[in-house]
Amino acid sequence: MTDPIEIFSENYVTGDCTIAVTSGDATKAYLYDQKPATCHLSSGSSDIITETVDVSFKNWQGAATTRSFDRIILLGHNYKAITADYYNGSAWVSITEATLTLTSANTVIEIATPISAARVRVVAATTRTDTGPEKYLGELKICLNLLSLGLALTDWQPSGEQKAGAYRLAGGPLVAWKEWTKLSGTLSIENLAKATKDTLLPYIKASAFVTVVFYSDFDASEIYEMSIASAPSWSIDRKAELFALSMELRER
Repeated sequence: MTDPIEIFSENYVTGDCTIAVTSGDATKAYLYDQKPATCHLSSGSSDIITETVDVSFKNWQGAATTRSFDRIILLGHNYKAITADYYNGSAWVSITEATLTLTSANTVIEIATPISAARVRVVAATTRTDTGPEKYLGELKICLNLLSLGLALTDWQPSGEQKAGAYRLAGGPLVAWKEWTKLSGTLSIENLAKATKDTLLPYIKASAFVTVVFYSDFDASEIYEMSIASAPSWSIDRKAELFALSMELRER
């Protein structure tokens, strides 16, 4: 069976957070910029030097805040041996599920029981590649799992949003340009149980963003932070007691 679409909370790693890294401080903002072509890159590292990404959660006002999470997502990385820990206020506590030897460039770490903490760190010891000693990480997302759509039928129709324009030079030739920027589309869900709908809709009303895993079975890089562009619409099959829901998504 194909893995279902999964919907997580917003990514708690943002520009409001305090992020400390072992090296490569100039590139740490790339950890949350959602651009596949950029990454946090270490400096002077090797497989005998560990690299740490230490995130202290902050709200938009800059105040320290506690987040509940059960997913750590690493995209576009060359990490191999890693660990992760959370700070309980007095000491670092190891996250058992995050002590891993990774084999691919995109990783979703599932934590059995949600953790509440104001600070999390990911520690990379070695890399999978022999192309150089430096360690890199494209995106770091720390989220709370809201729901998996399971047996619900889903239809995702993506399209690219782009900037474009054209103008003519004095001699007459046309100059045209375009820049593909962000992802958008319509997510339609059928056979949705009432309990699932009642979990999803209140979160959408209260929060600006969700994190969506579209194709975890064949392309784990297709994980995006999305806003709900307009209020979702839904209908009900009263006999089956199941809902159909449609919503417009736009990449953050």
